[in-house]
Amino acid sequence: MSYPQPSSTAPVLAGQGFFRLKTPVSTFASGSGGGCPTDIYESTQGAAAFAIGPESDLAHYKIGYLDPTNSPSLMSIVEITPERMFSGLLYARNEPGTVYQPSGRQGRILIWPTDLWYAGYTPSAAVIPGDTVFTYPPQIDIIQYYSNPPTIQPQRNDKLWFTQYLPMTSGQTTWLVLPSYGRSYIDVEFANATGQAVTYGILGVLYSFGNFATQETTLLMAASVANNASQNKVIKSSTDGVFDALVFSFAIGGSPSANASINFRATMSDTPR
Repeated sequence: MSYPQPSSTAPVLAGQGFFRLKTPVSTFASGSGGGCPTDIYESTQGAAAFAIGPESDLAHYKIGYLDPTNSPSLMSIVEITPERMFSGLLYARNEPGTVYQPSGRQGRILIWPTDLWYAGYTPSAAVIPGDTVFTYPPQIDIIQYYSNPPTIQPQRNDKLWFTQYLPMTSGQTTWLVLPSYGRSYIDVEFANATGQAVTYGILGVLYSFGNFATQETTLLMAASVANNASQNKVIKSSTDGVFDALVFSFAIGGSPSANASINFRATMSDTPR
């Protein structure tokens, strides 16, 4: 969780019609398989609607609010996804004496992601120590509207991951772990200009809760891509499934040339094709 927490009051004082909570996930429930992020954010302002923001990597969030009719916790919860925003007045209820039970915490709106994530995930085929694993934490992006929400459901932007360089050492594998929660269509391009053949593959990952093993699915069997050659792969939710993350492996067959480079590009979309 980022500290200090983003302020939902500052946009009100500035005359904005919304508050945008945008920050990387930073904490999660421990366990060998991972768990839910434990980032819980508070808003002391009421809302007319909530929607997932355009830069969100995560696909599922819950909004908790104080509800005196819901015993014994006095909390009710709604969920939002890229396909479903929540529209309806919610009050923060942070007046004195209005508290959640049994915690006794002051009333306010609570926001948290529910997708699973594991910062310490290591691919099952990785050799540690030796291999290198680069893991990018998913981005939280939630919009809290103070007035009437847009008539059109906000959409997540297509996410483009792009690099022209990855550190690669002969005899070792470099792994790249990218969040892909709920994405329907993913177009991946890899062009090799390292001066050596590179063994390249793709896994789809579903994190698990607690001590259950993370599920890995082979989407592209690791195979050699010659120097100055390329490999393209399209991943569709309708045929391949939906994954929490995609894992890309790169193993170079010798010492890279002095001007070695790659062209790696992954475009992730919510729009089926």
